[in-house]
Parts: sequence; structure tokens; C-alpha cells
Amino acid sequence: MEVAGANRRWRCQFRYRGSRRESAVAQLFSLGVFTFMKNRTLTALLMAAAIVASGCSKRSQSVTVSPGDSIFQIRLVLDEPVTGDYDDMPLIRKVGDTLKFEKLHVQRLVLLDQTALKSATLTTNDYDGGPCIMLTFTDEGAKKLAEVTRQNTDKLLAFIIDGRIYTAVRIMAEISGGSAKIEGSISQEEARQLVVRITESINKR
Repeated sequence: MEVAGANRRWRCQFRYRGSRRESAVAQLFSLGVFTFMKNRTLTALLMAAAIVASGCSKRSQSVTVSPGDSIFQIRLVLDEPVTGDYDDMPLIRKVGDTLKFEKLHVQRLVLLDQTALKSATLTTNDYDGGPCIMLTFTDEGAKKLAEVTRQNTDKLLAFIIDGRIYTAVRIMAEISGGSAKIEGSISQEEARQLVVRITESINKR
């Protein structure tokens, strides 16, 4: 009985010690897994941060102006596009009492935007008193406009506001006066709202 009792005590003690060892091993294993997972998570976070930083660095180095980034744009109209770097955009022209729809191949490169403008004012045109927008350019903007018109004589220049062409003019000679007009099939109220939009974009610079 004593031996049996001793054996039971020994067996119980062994089991207890064994379970304690197993518990310790399990704890060490769990700690190892946790440390491993934590290190993997930290590594993954560091890699993600590096990728994001790299992407931000690449974006900050880009100087390409997206056509959707500016309120006002002046872009060249292509007669016969030879590459895919253009947008097909509609233009509504007023011919007499009728409206004429045209599709223009507009180059995506933005030649000038609202940063080149000093002011935009609402006025009227000379032939029928309809509304038009008078644009006045900054000194640098005027130089750029003169350069663009000098280099693109006999080509169409599209004046775009909020992604819509409001006028496209044929360049007959260099425009050196530092101003230009937007006129066409546009109502008085629409012209007023466009002037407000352009003025707001100028003031945000």
C-alpha cells in the first residue's frame, strides 16, 4: 500500500512536473510565435511604409500636369492626331440662330492654366452684344501666350473651363497683348458663373 501510494505520488508528481514542463514549452513556443509574428508584422509595416514613401517620392518628382487638375486650360487642337495622347471633346458653335456641334481632337498637354492669369472679367462681344469673358494674363503668362501663339500659327487653340471647350480660335499671328476673349454659345448667367470660378481659382494660388 505504501509502495502503491508512493508510486501514485511519484506518478502524480511526474505528471505534474511533466504538465508544468509542457506548459513552459508551450509558453516558450507561444512567445516565439508571437515574437516571430510581431517581427514579421513590423517588417511588413516597414516595407509598406517604404513602398508608400517611394510612391510619394515618385509622385512628388512628377511634373506632368493632368488635364483634370486645373479649372482653366489652353490646349492645342490637332488636325490629324498621330498618337493617342489627345481627347475627343465636343465644341458647340453658334452660327446665326443655330447651334453647330463639332468634335475636336484636343492635345492633352496643358499649355497654360489659371496660374498664368491675372484676372477674368465679364464683358460683351463687338458684333451682337453677347456675353464674353475677358482674360488678362500675368507678365509670365503673357510671355508664355505669345510664345505658344508664335509657335503654333494657323492652328486651333482650345479654351477649356471645367473640362468643357467654350471656344477654339484659329491663331493668325502672335498674341502679344497679354489678353484674350472667350465667347461663343454661352448665356449671360453661365458667363458670370465661369468668371466666378476662374477668379476663385486665381485667388487660391
